[in-house]
Amino acid sequence: MPTFIKPLLSLATVLSFTSLSCTAAAAESAGPAWPTAVVKFEDLRPLTHFKLQVPGLVAKGRVTGPAILQAHINAEGTVAKTALLASCGNPDLDEASLHAMRVMQFQPYTLDGTPSEVTLVVPIHVPARLGRSPR
Repeated sequence: MPTFIKPLLSLATVLSFTSLSCTAAAAESAGPAWPTAVVKFEDLRPLTHFKLQVPGLVAKGRVTGPAILQAHINAEGTVAKTALLASCGNPDLDEASLHAMRVMQFQPYTLDGTPSEVTLVVPIHVPARLGRSPR
């Protein structure tokens, strides 16, 4: 490898990491911070059902595992924002899972008798048949 290539590769690596960290920092600062209290789905009382709706058969990828979602539940029990922590392998089904979580309602979570905002992290087990390509 020519000697002038190594500094260029190092510079490209530094620029890539700087770009990624700036993008992540911008995404974090884009909205309100996630609540520090993290709860399980079993700790909440859903007032509505999680209803995964997909308009027909999708073919952008096979289901390879659960989609893991993060949801900010505010003190009123509504979902303030959602994020995808891990994909199920199919972007259409990931988005459908995020949408189903966004419209859910919960009984407000209380800490010491006071309604509190919480972060919910939950795996969504998408049926594998939803990710099949049409034949």
